[in-house]
Amino acid sequence: MISSPFDPLAPTTTIGVLGGRRDATVDRCGVTTPRAAGWELDWWIGADDRWHVPSREAAVRQELLDGMPVVHTAMRVPGGDAVQRAYAVPVDDVGEVAVLEIANESPAPLGWVPIDGQMVIVASYGGGRNHPNWYYNLLAEPNATIEVGTKTRDVRARRLEGEERERLWKTATELVPGFGDYQTRADEYGRQIQIFVLEPR
Repeated sequence: MISSPFDPLAPTTTIGVLGGRRDATVDRCGVTTPRAAGWELDWWIGADDRWHVPSREAAVRQELLDGMPVVHTAMRVPGGDAVQRAYAVPVDDVGEVAVLEIANESPAPLGWVPIDGQMVIVASYGGGRNHPNWYYNLLAEPNATIEVGTKTRDVRARRLEGEERERLWKTATELVPGFGDYQTRADEYGRQIQIFVLEPR
């Protein structure tokens, strides 16, 4: 499984469902080739420094996840790892389908405001036109792991709305007046700055 990605005879891992056709192969960099398709799917991640393409990177690692038929390919990017998981699932009337999941498992540094014993994070992005990337990540997957000092905690992010949002936003802007300035800038783009509470899970 670990050999040059440019060697056409390089070993690959076949993914498929038990008793199925074994629908695709995955090479050591996560390049996936569907069976008899005549094409392949590479993947890449945009980081702060540049685009990272696993088939061109030295810092790529691969393993099967806990003995399951899931190929886990990890690539080092600034601050952490980007990962791809490739596996197959059965689908009625189709047979089996290859599934690729790509995630950035790099930590994102965030400040938080302690309000009423709660950890509040503010998606201000300096009042920019768009919400920060981590905002969209938390909407898609609210379960997260955070580090505060030397301690790691599992949390669930809950986006605040209505009266609760207004009350905590007022307190946040009193504690950090810059948030109010950021909202004034964001108003130019019609964006309301969103806030979350990080709750233990």
